[in-house]
Amino acid sequence: MIQTQNIQKYLKEIEIDKENPYYCSVDGNLFDKEKKTILQYAVGKQDTEFAIPDSVTKIGNSAFQGCNNLTSVRIPSSVTYIGDFAFVNCKNLKRIENV
Repeated sequence: MIQTQNIQKYLKEIEIDKENPYYCSVDGNLFDKEKKTILQYAVGKQDTEFAIPDSVTKIGNSAFQGCNNLTSVRIPSSVTYIGDFAFVNCKNLKRIENV
């Protein structure tokens, strides 16, 4: 059984069936079907940088929670809403760039 506090080690990719009418996966991360909202970044990814796609207008609640490997996130100017606790417990996040 995976303990919640250790989920970062295990959630390296999120896969969604292409036929799912509500959600999709892009580069192993969870988005709504229209790719306008990033709902969950795969916290176990080893990447240190992430650029949110230009199609995104919303960052979901707790979407990046506990992403300890990330040091830098690029947020496009299309984003008009950042949910509660979107970046909470991202211990190594040093830079958020808005472009």
